[in-house]
Amino acid sequence: MDWQQYEDDMFRHAQYYTITEFLGRAKYLTTKYSDINICAKVYRDIKREIPKRRVLIYAVCQPPNRLLSVSLPLPKDRLPRIYFGYPLTHKSALKCTVINMLLRCH
Repeated sequence: MDWQQYEDDMFRHAQYYTITEFLGRAKYLTTKYSDINICAKVYRDIKREIPKRRVLIYAVCQPPNRLLSVSLPLPKDRLPRIYFGYPLTHKSALKCTVINMLLRCH
């Protein structure tokens, strides 16, 4: 198993997600989320408000073959895409594209 397969397996067994913000020397604020979509939206809102805030998302994972949970930083490319506050799925992306095309025509 290479590192990518290990990471995929761990993220598949995520129990919850946390947003952790560095506040200063050995001071952190951690907030727990059960839904990745809400967590991603809050993270983006935080970064949009003050881009220099030191914030990370962690996935707390526990595959069935492990006794203890493992916290892994969640890369930005694994976050769901959000469009107007909603997760961007194939259907919603198509709907938004059609709406944008109609708005441009009028």
